[in-house]
Amino acid sequence: MSRKDLTGLDTSKYRYCSECGKILPLCHFEVSSINKNKTKIYNQICKRCEKNRQLKPKMPTKMKVLDENNNVQFAEDIEENDNPINVKLINVFETFVQIEGTYNYWISNYGRVVNNLRNPFKYHVHSVANHYTMNFFDIDGSANMEDHYTKNLMGKIFLKNPNNYTKIWFIDGDKNNFYYKNLVYVSSKDYDDLMYGRKDIDDIEIKQEYYEYPNKARSKAYAVYQGIYNRCYKRDKYTNYHDCYDGATICKEWLENPELFIDWYLENYYPVKDEIMVVDKDLFGNGSKEYSPDNCCIVPVTINAMLTNCKKHDNPAHTAASDLPLGVRYNPDTHMYYGEITPFGHDEPAKLEEWNTPEEAFEEYRIIKKADITVMAVKYKNYIPQRVFDALIRYEVKPYIED
Repeated sequence: MSRKDLTGLDTSKYRYCSECGKILPLCHFEVSSINKNKTKIYNQICKRCEKNRQLKPKMPTKMKVLDENNNVQFAEDIEENDNPINVKLINVFETFVQIEGTYNYWISNYGRVVNNLRNPFKYHVHSVANHYTMNFFDIDGSANMEDHYTKNLMGKIFLKNPNNYTKIWFIDGDKNNFYYKNLVYVSSKDYDDLMYGRKDIDDIEIKQEYYEYPNKARSKAYAVYQGIYNRCYKRDKYTNYHDCYDGATICKEWLENPELFIDWYLENYYPVKDEIMVVDKDLFGNGSKEYSPDNCCIVPVTINAMLTNCKKHDNPAHTAASDLPLGVRYNPDTHMYYGEITPFGHDEPAKLEEWNTPEEAFEEYRIIKKADITVMAVKYKNYIPQRVFDALIRYEVKPYIED
């Protein structure tokens, strides 16, 4: 029933909830006061919405980003950036800064260059290149076309350079990866040694610090926290969360102080190409359903989907307590058991051999699933933290979720 249906209703028996928009009997509202005519005055919000308000975690309002040491800082403690750019970002950590000496060019901490030369309200995104030709302006206002290497533009804006070095090196060796934390200033001697293979980047003591600028990571981190909170504590018949979230909880420190989760998320976040990054509790959780710093890590959604294998399949001939092992199906026509797996990179599930017992079917499933996870780990090795890679290699495929 909506608010427009109020006409004709007995308002002495019903009231409109300004929170959920429903018209409910007065018994669903708390009495806020009684006036001098001894008439009860009811709250504008129903009891259920009031309870949900109290349960909803309070979010701090200050914006946070990471500094050069991966420590969380408030926005007022970092460099200002008054030039928001209206283009689709790679992720919430990307931020654009105007290139000094230009009026119409900006560069992001991922090395992307945009301009609004033709239209002040539309931004053209340049293809990633090693150098750009741009309009620079002198103090007297005269314009000059200048060529600049991308890595040098990045260095001036994002890299601190107390030693006044003139050479920049790519940490991972990929000269097309202009992400600012992939770049370091090095001495001319170290640069030559690196260039001619006399040294490796690991042989050089790097103390590179970076300039940080505000980004949209804070709001993203809050949205992630709210999503986890909803999966754990706001599950009902109207939500569409997977059964594997049954019994899921948030650790006390994150539940009582969401700001600690925000800090953890920002400190542990990393981008992987165009992948969506998600919080995973299965890789390090050892069967635990608690979201906590010890259990959680951030991984590409592809890895998370592979690890989230928690749907149990019942054999009609068995009791609910005798659910089949993970990945195992029952064929009622042959009265046999078989494993089913969707291999990495495939859309359709593959049916494995049929066996007399669910244990035999699971053993085949376990071997193939483990191999699939190993292939996944190797594919992402250069993009994920070492501890995540090591955990994937050690990961055990178990027949049942441990309660």
